[in-house]
This record gives sequence, structure tokens and C-alpha cells, in this order.
Amino acid sequence: LAHAEIMSSSAAESTATLAAVRADLAAAKSEAADWRNAAAEAREKSETHAGERDALKEELTSRNNALRSLGSQLVGVRDELSAEKEALLQAKHELLSTRSELNEVKREREELRSSSVTELSRAKKELLSAKQEMERLRKELAAARSAAALACRSNS
Repeated sequence: LAHAEIMSSSAAESTATLAAVRADLAAAKSEAADWRNAAAEAREKSETHAGERDALKEELTSRNNALRSLGSQLVGVRDELSAEKEALLQAKHELLSTRSELNEVKREREELRSSSVTELSRAKKELLSAKQEMERLRKELAAARSAAALACRSNS
């Protein structure tokens, strides 16, 4: 009987131990399930982040390509602007040359006008002087005619 009690007591302890082990096993299974769920979530997040990362890489690649294209276009525009600037500088040089030539022509024209005015003024003075001389000679001629007429009358 003592042996049966020991066995019964031992069986009760074993049952309690088994129950404790089963409880520990259930807790371990629950914890393992939690870890599996956490791992699945982590994988899902990792895959989501990988997808987002790939999408960001594609967007960055696309933007880099667009920037390279814009850079090439800007180089083309810069070259065109440089060519236009060179053409404008050439046109400016030609304009300055033409302006210089025009100023020379204006100066020559002004000199001609000035000399023409001077010549005209001198010619007017000479004409006036000649008119005065002619008037003086007419008066002398008239006086000489009068004297000749008087002399002819007195001789007759």
C-alpha cells in the first residue's frame, strides 16, 4: 500500500509535472507563434520597404536621366546663346563702324556746307561790291555824258 501511495504520489507529481511541462510547451508554442508572426510581419515590411526602395530607385534613376537630358539641353542652349552673342558682337562692331563712317560723312557735309556758306557770303560781298562799283561807274558815265553834251553845246 505504501508502494501504491508512493506510486500514486509519484504519478500525481508526474501528472503535475506533465501539466506544467504542457503549460510550458503551450506557452513556448504561443511564443513561437508570436515570433513567427513577428517574423512574417518583418518579412512583409521588408518586402514593402524593398518595393518602396525599388520604386524610389526607379524614381531617382528617372529623375537623374531627366536631369542629364536637361543638362544636355542647357549645353545646347548655352552654345546657341554663345553663337548669338558672337553674332551680336559682330553686328555691334559693324554698327559702330557704320556709325563712324556716317559721322565722317556728316563732318564732311558740315565742312562743305560751312565752306559753301562762307563762299556764298564772300560771293554776295563781291557781288554787292561789283554792284556798287557799277553804280559808281554809271554815275561817272552819266556825268561824263553830261559834260560831253555841255562841251558839244558850247562848241557849237
